[in-house]
Amino acid sequence: MQWPATVLLLEQWQLQQQQGTLSNSLLPAAERHRDALKLMMKGWLAGQNNWTSVVSTSPGGLPWTANLPLPNVAAAGLLGLLWGSGADGGNSLTAAQRQKMQCFALQQATYILGANGSYSYLVGHGSKYPLRPQHRLASCSTASSGGGSSGSGNRTACDIVSGLLLQGPNPHILHGALVAGPAVDDSYADDRTACITMCH
Repeated sequence: MQWPATVLLLEQWQLQQQQGTLSNSLLPAAERHRDALKLMMKGWLAGQNNWTSVVSTSPGGLPWTANLPLPNVAAAGLLGLLWGSGADGGNSLTAAQRQKMQCFALQQATYILGANGSYSYLVGHGSKYPLRPQHRLASCSTASSGGGSSGSGNRTACDIVSGLLLQGPNPHILHGALVAGPAVDDSYADDRTACITMCH
């Protein structure tokens, strides 16, 4: 996902170049990157192609990747939104393509925030969100989150037993954290040990 962000920066660079503040020497590279971004976004919009890691589309409409599906789709949605809003000066997309990019970004954001029939995958948002994301400071109690003695004399280390294997919800809500996401069938196990197969 890092190289598409570079494309948007190159687009901004091209706008400056067109205003006469930069030289022409990098324009062919910018064009190649723009073409690559178009192919990648086409893959995200279609649900799969050689330019994305999308395996399939979930029943709820999430373009699913085998590793970190929600962070990947959030990044792709943000790039689509930026590009669709004219980050390139509006020169490389038609109005219909810009609208499609913006709709894609909105669909992914609403899925992440709860329009999926299950969860808001953004911790602390909505009425039902993950209560057990794997995060050391969120899953350890106040008494153990200090990582050892720090003057009070009675703190214990936050370890696998007091953190990862803790029963029940995390003692601290990790507001704003985005979990890795559901399985390809839109099912989600709110289990902090799930990081063994898919990290939050």
